[in-house]
Amino acid sequence: MATTISWKINKLQSDNSDGFVFKVLYSIIGYSDGEEVTKQQDSITFSKPDSLPSDFKNYDDLDEATVLAWVKASLNVPWSSDGKTLAEYYEQCVTNAVNKKLSPTTTTGVPW
Repeated sequence: MATTISWKINKLQSDNSDGFVFKVLYSIIGYSDGEEVTKQQDSITFSKPDSLPSDFKNYDDLDEATVLAWVKASLNVPWSSDGKTLAEYYEQCVTNAVNKKLSPTTTTGVPW
C-alpha cells in the first residue's frame, strides 16, 4: 500500500479593487494506492502590504502552482525541535490518518 500526499487549492478570497488574494482555503489529501482515504482542510490569511510588490500577479493570471507555493512558503516555519516545518507536520498528520484508517488499532461496537 503506497501512501501519497497531495495539496489542493479549494478557494481564494480576493479584493475586487486590485485582485490581492487575502485568504486561501486548501486541502491536504492522503491517498493509498490512488484512492483518497483522508483529507485535512485549512486556510491561510495574507496581510495586504501598503504597496503591492513588483512581482504581483493579477488574480486572473494566477494558477494553482503559484498559490500552492504561497501556502507552503507560509507553512515553511520551524514546528518541532527536530527541524520539521509546519507543512511537514501537516503532511505527517495526514499520513498518520491514512495509516490509522488502513490499519486501525481500536475497535468500536459490540461483539454480538
